[in-house]
Formats: sequence, structure tokens, C-alpha cells
Amino acid sequence: MVTRTERELREKFIQVAVMAAIREPLTYRVPPSLEIRPGQRVLAPLGSRQATGVALEPVAGIPPGIEAREILRVLDPAPVLSPELLTLGLWISEYYLAPPGEVFRAMLPLGSESRRMRRLRITEAGERQLVEFQSSLLAETRASGDWRLLDYLAEHPGAAFETVQRKLAGSSPDPVATALRKGWIAIDETERDRRRVLAVELGNSAGDAEYGQTKRFSPVARRITEALKEQQGFVRDHRELLRTARATLASLRKLQRDGIVNLSDARVVPSQIEVDAAAPSLVASLAGPLDLTVGQSSALEALAGAMERTEFSPYLLHGITGSGKTEIYLRLIARCIEQGHSALLLVPEIALTPMMQAEFAKRFGSQAAMLHSGLSNARRQEEWWRIWRGEAKAVLGTRSAVFAPLQTLGLVVVDEEHDASYKQEETPRYHGRDVAVVRAKLAKALLVLGSATPSLESYWNASQGKYQLLTLEQRVARRPLAEVEIVDMRQEFRETHTQALISRRLHSELEAQLASGGQVMILLNHRGYAWFLLCRSCGEVERCVNCSISLTYHRREHRLICHYCGYEAPLPSRCAACGSEYLHYAGEGTEKIEDKLRELFPEARVERLDRDVARRPGHYLRVLSEFRDRRINILVGTQMISKGHDFPGVTLVGVISADMGLQLPDFRSAERTFQLLTQVAGRAGRGAAPGRVLVQTFYPEHYAIRLARDQNYPGFFSKEMSFRRVMHYPPAAFLANIVAQDMKLERTAEIAALLENFLRRAAGERTLRILGPHPAPLARVKGRYRIQILLKANSRPHLHRVLRGLSAECDRGRIPPRSVMIDVDPVSIM
Repeated sequence: MVTRTERELREKFIQVAVMAAIREPLTYRVPPSLEIRPGQRVLAPLGSRQATGVALEPVAGIPPGIEAREILRVLDPAPVLSPELLTLGLWISEYYLAPPGEVFRAMLPLGSESRRMRRLRITEAGERQLVEFQSSLLAETRASGDWRLLDYLAEHPGAAFETVQRKLAGSSPDPVATALRKGWIAIDETERDRRRVLAVELGNSAGDAEYGQTKRFSPVARRITEALKEQQGFVRDHRELLRTARATLASLRKLQRDGIVNLSDARVVPSQIEVDAAAPSLVASLAGPLDLTVGQSSALEALAGAMERTEFSPYLLHGITGSGKTEIYLRLIARCIEQGHSALLLVPEIALTPMMQAEFAKRFGSQAAMLHSGLSNARRQEEWWRIWRGEAKAVLGTRSAVFAPLQTLGLVVVDEEHDASYKQEETPRYHGRDVAVVRAKLAKALLVLGSATPSLESYWNASQGKYQLLTLEQRVARRPLAEVEIVDMRQEFRETHTQALISRRLHSELEAQLASGGQVMILLNHRGYAWFLLCRSCGEVERCVNCSISLTYHRREHRLICHYCGYEAPLPSRCAACGSEYLHYAGEGTEKIEDKLRELFPEARVERLDRDVARRPGHYLRVLSEFRDRRINILVGTQMISKGHDFPGVTLVGVISADMGLQLPDFRSAERTFQLLTQVAGRAGRGAAPGRVLVQTFYPEHYAIRLARDQNYPGFFSKEMSFRRVMHYPPAAFLANIVAQDMKLERTAEIAALLENFLRRAAGERTLRILGPHPAPLARVKGRYRIQILLKANSRPHLHRVLRGLSAECDRGRIPPRSVMIDVDPVSIM
């Protein structure tokens, strides 16, 4: 007789990070029929349901009295996460206090490379029934759903379950259910490779007159060719073409055999083609690698030498705007690939840098891959698998691309490393830049953080010797920095007695630049037409029903819209509080500035680029392309236009309400203002003509604005660090933001009190400062009230000990975990 202990010794157990809000991995039994390796995805029971998880390390056994449930099946033939990425995911889980399964969900593509198919086949009983049906002379028997089902499966053995259901749609009762119940058919489950996406291109015979004489185009063939011609003869995804042309893959294959179209694997087609079709002038303007300046050459050789050592080497590349940092990145990537390694380049927002995409694809061809939210789910998954198979060696992407499954990683570059969009604002709340640092360390790779306005944290690390600092102090082609002039809007009001959107100084400079053929960029970091709708009689403001924020008026939609939860309301004709008809549009957004400029300069072409415009597919590419072609004279936009663009024709940049960000109750407000102004000033003077920048402000004496005018980063760093040291903010201290949130205010206050009580007991040492609880600056978002507690610590390990204790307290049920948000190293405390 086999005892329980002997049986357990023969059994295998493994830890699984289940993709659910569970803070610790779970232990499962491995059935004898399965072979599971760490990094594979598995399907496992979780309560009354099934859940996907990632297999971690095997465990020796389980404690007595506990019965482990069995893994149901393995979803991948090989591990999808390497040991390096598994280690990275577990680090993120521990550091940011996120459930490991949620971390791995963020790291992985949307589906496996193969998919499970349900196929139908006729049983022996079904074959006998089919013979009986065939011998029947009754018309109603031949028309029944049962007959049609068995007849179809006889001609199409192994047909997909979903296909059969579509064929028999409308039959009642359901013939598939009936046949299964009677044993006429059976279901087989098989693994099938996902269909490859095909790129389609018009062939040489498409317009051949001889072809037209020998063979006639069918209507479906004509629809396919016409749809292709509308897309400049090329479509990357055949599925989109088939939907547009109302065609089938068989029709497409026939045209391929006739030489009308060429089909190829979309995985190996360079992504540049997408940019070519949408914005040909952007690609045509690519001039190829330029001669390096002395500063660029020196930085490149230092970085290339560090890369050859194949050890973790972190560098901060601080180069002024227009100094040629991108060229250094691309040449480093080329050298990295030559050495047999792969490279990763992170950018803050891929949609804003079509030139970067085009240049990347041009230089690295089929070895390039793109990973960003602008791709369809299917396309993103195809790119991910290309990288996993080792077909792509150079990856360009946004925050989540830090998880790209690159093999033999030799180089990690984070461009615009200061950008706040690298921080994820939902679970897992990781910072892409900091995760990139850890990934490079695990891979023993070269790390390059680049920016004209580095984050204080990165510059502090460089000053402390944690990073090597390289500087580029000269623009390419020895072009001078743009001259920055501050316009005091207080003086403007005193002299004109009007609250003008555009000062007299900016107006005159606009006239002069347009007259000389220059282009202009106008920055206002607030989209919409007006900030809010105000009643002049009672002072009431139209507010969001879900958030403690006013609704922004969008003139194009003629709606009031919340920028936090998306709530929309129609424009009222009277005040809801007092019934007054005297409603006033207060404040100005990019739509209002756009209209004003069109009114002032009717002969100039004015366009706008903000998130509202960028949502329209391909529209932002058209705007950027036409601006580069100088068909647009004035481009109005939010911070989207302040970074990543190189337009040689821009000779003037105007900044409206430069001090808007200084009013926010956030310790980083001065840093963000300095970065935004410095970055947007760098858009001017990148061509042969010198650039000028006019900054309108009511706070001309503020150090962030004065030092941005001088583009004096070291001066700003010194001044801002004095404030951070006194107030104990990063990088002079370590910070965590804890937010209690609930649909009811009373319950939110109760949770905040429980949090405070635990934290004050756990803090112990005086090195931990507790601020709060107090209402968050945004006291209600998406219907949930928010009360926050800030923790400041001199010791990062001590801060994490307290946070882990708080997390454990939530898990024990004393504090509802779903009502607590823990943000480690927050970039915003709004």
C-alpha cells in the first residue's frame, strides 16, 4: 500500500503566478502527463473558474493537510518568458507591491502563438443516421438542420465548431446540440498555429492590357485591386483588405496565382511602409546618417567602448535640444547588432515620432520591430512573436516595450527619460525608465538615458557617481540655440486694459515671421475650447458627475467633456442652479487659440495637434507631414508638439500661459514647467534661419521660467534641489503615495483612518514622515472619493518594509485591498 508521504514524494508541484489580484504565487500539482517549464503559460483552476497563469519554480512539496489542485493544461509549447524576464517581473511585483500575475499579464502578448480549436466529426452512429437521411424521400427530412449538419460534415470532415454554427445559423432547435446529445457527432480539441498575417502588394500584371484580354476580372477581383490602389498598392494586413473588398482568402490566393497580387509574410515587411503610405514626405525627407560633431563622436566612442565590455554600464546622455542624440542612439544600435546582440529603444509616445519610426525601419529593415499602443492587437502580437523567435534584433517602442522578449540584449536606450508618460498610472504602477535600468542590469547591457532636461532623479544619480554623465553642449551644424524672450502679461494688461490671449509682442512677431516665410508653433498645454462654463449670475460651474473637476468645453463636438473619466454632457442654455442665461466660457484651450489665429491671420493656414486630433486615425501623420512640407503656416498644440519633432522651417515658437503648470499642487510643478519650456524652445531654429521663442507669463520672475529662458539646466537643478532637500521630496528622500478610495465618502474616511493607524504604528523610526490623511487634490475621480497619505523616508528599505506590512494587512482583510492604492515613486500626487 502506497502511503500519502510516498505518493507526495513522487508528485511534482510548481508555483504559478495566476493572472488575478492575488499578491502571492499559488502552488499547483503537475499531472504526470504534463511537462512544465518556468516561463510557460498554464491554465489552472481558481475557485469556481479557470485562470491563466505563468509557471515559476518547482517546489518540493506542500504542507500537510493541504490538497493542491492540478494544472489543467499548458498553453505554450516553450517558455514565453526567459529567466531574465521572470526575474524582472518578480522584481516589479516586489518593488511596486503589485500582484505577480498582474505584472506578467502586462508583460505578455494577448494570446499564444497557437490556439485551441474545437473541430466536429461524424461518429459511427452519425454515419448510420446520414445513410438513413439519404434514403428518405421526404422533402422535410432533406431540409432539416440535422440533415444539413451531417451532410456538411461528410463533405468537410473536421470543420471548426464556429464555422459549422455560422453555416447553420437560424436553425431551430440547434442541430449541433441535438447531434451531440444523440451521439451523431463528437468534438475534438486540437492545437493550431495562429494564421500568419499576409502583406499584399499589387503585382506587375494588375494593369496589364494583355491580361485583361485573356481573362476577365470578376467583381470580387476588381474590388480587391481597387481597394489596393486606394492604399498606394500595398496593404500590410490582408484581413483588413478582405473586409474592405468583401472578399475571401481564396480569392486573394487566385489573384496571386495569376500574378495580379504578391503575398508575403507581414512579419518580415519593414514597418516603414505604414509611414510611407500615411506621410510620404516624412520618409522622403530622410537624408541618412549625417556627419557627427566632435561632441557626438566623443560620446559615441565612449558608449561603444562601454558596450564592448558586455557588463552593466549606466550612462546619462545630457544633450541640449538639437544636439543629435538620436543619431548616437541609432549608430549604437547598429554596432550592437553587428556584435551579435539585440537592442531596445524606448520613446515616450510613438504616435508623436513618425520620423523616428521611418528612420528606424529604414536603417534596420526586417530586423526592426515596433511595439506600441497604436498597433492593432493582432499586429502587436505578431511583432511580439517575431521578437521572441529572434527575427527582430532592434525594437522601438513605448513604455511596455521594456518587456520585449529580446535575446542576448546588449543595449537599452531610454529617450526623453524625464517624460512622465513612462510611469504607468494603473496596476502594476511601474516606471518604464526604472524598469529599463533593472532590465539592463540583469542582461549586463549598456544603459543610455537621454534627455535635454533630465529628471532630477537621474541627474542626482549621475552627480553621485551611480551613472556616468556625458554632455552634448553644441547643436548639430553649429546652429545657435533659439533666443528666448519673456513677455510679462501683467504689464500687457496694465497697458492695454484687456485680457488678451495673444500679446502685442507675439502678434507683431507672428506677422514678421509669416511675412518672411517662416513657420510658427504655438504651445498651450490645455486642449478643448474653454476650461469651464461659468454662470455670471451665481458663480456656478458645470462639473463632472463622477469627478471633482469642471467640464471642459469642446467646440468641435459642442459638448462639455471630462478629461479624467470621459463623461460628456450637452451644452446647457441656462444655469442648472439659478436658471440664468448668462453663461460664460472661461479660460482658453487649443481650439480657442486655433480660432483666434485664423481670425487674426486669415491668409495663413492654421492647424491643431492635440490628443483630440491624434485620436483620428492617420490625421496626426497628415498634419505633421503637411507641416514639414510647409503647407501649414501655424501649428497649435499641447505638449505633444514640444518634443521629438525636427522641423527646419520653424523660426518662431510662442508659448501661451507658460505658468499654467506652476499652479498645480504638485512638488514637481516647477520641474515640469522648466522641462516643457526648454523642450518647446528647442523646436525653433533647427534649419538655416535662426529661431526665436516668446514666452507669455504672469510670473516672469519665477526661477523655472527664468532658467528655462537661459536654458540653464545646471542652474535649475541646483535651485530645485535646495527646495527638495528642505521639503524632503525626491531625490532628497523616498516617496510613496497611499490613496484610500471608495464610492462613499464616509467609507473612504474610515479606510483612511485605518491606514493612518497602521502606518503610525509601523513607522517606528523618525526617518519616516507621514503627511495626511487629507483629501487628494483630485478628491473624486470616476465616482470614487480619494483621501491620500504621503510617506517620506530617508531609507528606501525602511519605506518598503512599512509598505509590505500595509499590503499584508490588506491581504488579511482588515483593510479592503481594492480600496487602497499604493504608488511607489509617484510622478504625480494629484
